[in-house]
Amino acid sequence: MRVNQKYVQSFGDALIPILGYFFWNWNLYFIVLFYLLDLIACEVFMYFKSKKILQVQGGKWQKNLIPPFLSLVLLATSVLLVHLSMQCVERGISFEKEIVAFWTYKDLGIEQGYLLVPLLFIVGFQRFKMEFIAQKQHEKMSMSSMWNAHLKENSILLALLGLVYGITFFWVLPEIVYFISLILCTSAFRIFKGELLRFFS
Repeated sequence: MRVNQKYVQSFGDALIPILGYFFWNWNLYFIVLFYLLDLIACEVFMYFKSKKILQVQGGKWQKNLIPPFLSLVLLATSVLLVHLSMQCVERGISFEKEIVAFWTYKDLGIEQGYLLVPLLFIVGFQRFKMEFIAQKQHEKMSMSSMWNAHLKENSILLALLGLVYGITFFWVLPEIVYFISLILCTSAFRIFKGELLRFFS
């Protein structure tokens, strides 16, 4: 029986946060930072995709600046909501100290920041090659349709984060509840992303 590639990829994406939480003593904010870095990596590769489309189909960046700008605004707002939510969950949290602790945490004698950040971009590049270049999406997909889909993804994410902030503002739940919800919701979104985008189109 052939396993759906989406499930394999979703499990692979969740593996590092699960290992981090249960075996590497990561706290909830460490998990959140990992996902934020992954989100930033995805945003960076949107520009790789755009460049490839322009190389093949022609056109100029100057005519396509509004969608990337809107995407950055949505991303920045999402990051802000994440941190507002974390302030509700962990009163008095110092984001600066947590970021330094996340980067410098050692498990195998190497500060994990020097491993995780390159790893996220290597994985992103492999996806770019396999899911975009190998499938010739740069020949089939227009810039506008690609960015519109991406903006819908970011808008859905922003709406969910707004809901999370509303919940954490009024009710503080055990950390494990947030961790499990984050893993399940992220995995479900990646598996059913196509269906969600069609639903909101």
